Amino acid sequence: MANSIQLKATIADVILDKLMDLTLTPVTEKVYGSSIVDAAATDVAISLGSITNPKLLIVIGAPGISIKLVTGTGTAINANPFTVVCKCDTEGFAQASFFVSNSGSQPQNISWLAAE
Repeated sequence: MANSIQLKATIADVILDKLMDLTLTPVTEKVYGSSIVDAAATDVAISLGSITNPKLLIVIGAPGISIKLVTGTGTAINANPFTVVCKCDTEGFAQASFFVSNSGSQPQNISWLAAE
């Protein structure tokens, strides 16, 4: 299994290309999914299933999408076009879910991947 990930996005004709060494071996578990986030939704909980200490969370969002790791008072992280939260130097972060908001006027589809 590879222990790196290539993230690439094009925003306004500017290519953002980043190779990250995530040192995720051995990954004991990974889950992924997708959800539709309603327009103007705030802090919609997305469960990570059986994962409770992810080392990596990738969310592929859309215009208006942001995530929080803590509902309510947590810091909003922009997920347009994507965001990566990584805590590879420890046992991960105690997290069984994350929270999605959509500031837009249209529903948006998101996809996510978490690895422990």
